[in-house]
Amino acid sequence: MSDGWLDLTPAGYHPWESVPVGPKLAEVVAGVDAGELSAQARVSYVKACDTVVSWAQGQAAYATAAAAHAVLRATDAVDDDGYFDSRAHAWAVDEIAAALHVAPITASRRIRWAQVICEEHPRLWAAVNAGEITWSQACALTDVITTTEVIEAEPGVGDHRDVIGEALHRVLPTAGGYPPARLKTRMAAAICALSPQAQAKTRRKVTKNLTGVSVWAVEHGLATLGITAMAVDIEALRVLIHAQADARKAAHDRRSGNNADQKTDQDTETDRTIGQWRVAAVLATFGLAPMGMPASPTDPCLADGHPAVPGVDVKVVVDLPTLLGLADNPGELPGYGPIDPELSRQLCASGDWSRWVTDPVTGYLLDDGARRFPSAGLARYIRARDARCGVPACTRTTNLDVDHTPTWASTHTTHAQQLALACVRHNRSRDAHGWDTPRPNTWTTLGGRTYQNIPHQALPRSDDPDDEPIPF
Repeated sequence: MSDGWLDLTPAGYHPWESVPVGPKLAEVVAGVDAGELSAQARVSYVKACDTVVSWAQGQAAYATAAAAHAVLRATDAVDDDGYFDSRAHAWAVDEIAAALHVAPITASRRIRWAQVICEEHPRLWAAVNAGEITWSQACALTDVITTTEVIEAEPGVGDHRDVIGEALHRVLPTAGGYPPARLKTRMAAAICALSPQAQAKTRRKVTKNLTGVSVWAVEHGLATLGITAMAVDIEALRVLIHAQADARKAAHDRRSGNNADQKTDQDTETDRTIGQWRVAAVLATFGLAPMGMPASPTDPCLADGHPAVPGVDVKVVVDLPTLLGLADNPGELPGYGPIDPELSRQLCASGDWSRWVTDPVTGYLLDDGARRFPSAGLARYIRARDARCGVPACTRTTNLDVDHTPTWASTHTTHAQQLALACVRHNRSRDAHGWDTPRPNTWTTLGGRTYQNIPHQALPRSDDPDDEPIPF
């Protein structure tokens, strides 16, 4: 793949190609039926639509930055020099996250992009508005800018005040010809050439702050484990995993007699893929046998010959009919999502698991009447029932308080229907930042919007009222 490419196709053959970027172009493309265009015209039309999308994203970014500033100023969190209270900033993020139905980390990233592009480096904003670069390209440049430790330019760098400004001056004229990933590389290279110490300082910072392990869900009961570390360490780990996987596969083939000339159709159906062997090699390092893939005599086993199971607390939620084989309803891995019934039963049969039962009529187990602080039993129930912070868009599942919604001062009652979980920040500073809970599961924000929570379900059910209930 080349680093970049220029579109040399002559413009003007189609009406949208002669319209400047902005609302007029949006009006033109909205009146076109792509199904009636020739193949060549459709490609040009796709490019025009993408240009409109980038322009609209730029407008949304400007609005995002303005909305964030308005919320901060409404809380008197911004001083005369433009500095703001970091706690108030978190509430501004919550305001945007709730309105857009995104996670706070996504809202925070959008706000930061908006501030860098529209306010700190307006030449980026101008390039997007003029259609010279796409929104994705602007965000790629912003990612490099926001992770670079800004250092004043050295003598002779140029007329620009700082390294970032000079790097943009060098990169922007040709930025439209590069895909976002290559554009990041060019921006980083420009910064490094202008100030090597800036790049070294950034590397030390991100190595300290970003190194770690993360997990995120994918589809069909799978999840991805991500390890962020120095590239040389990750490459060494990759080589080791591949070597261990090849060794285990070779040992498996020797024990099973499954060489290339002797394999039967059944052997082929139960063979692991090379990707599965690599996962098994990683798990075997910690004494674990993989689940959900064909077994191998090379897997770690207990004394009775059964596969080893994790010695950690992994919760599985499954209804009783499915567990007994009377129904095939999806199970749930808290913090991940739904899993198929077969895997649910397999997990419950092979490890330790916990369950809790609620009243199927009322949905509530305990009521402590006029006590202000819930009993230990009621608090345990609320934590099991709600699982995460109840503030719209918040995803925290740790450091949670049992919170009164509405407040204790307005009701002087404490019962399960009125209680919810809230993280420490959202529970203890919401009044100071203009958020209110007038009714259970209902939030009003400083921006004047009202949201009603959809209660957490340990086992999510269909929203179709015609679906049959559990048969008992």
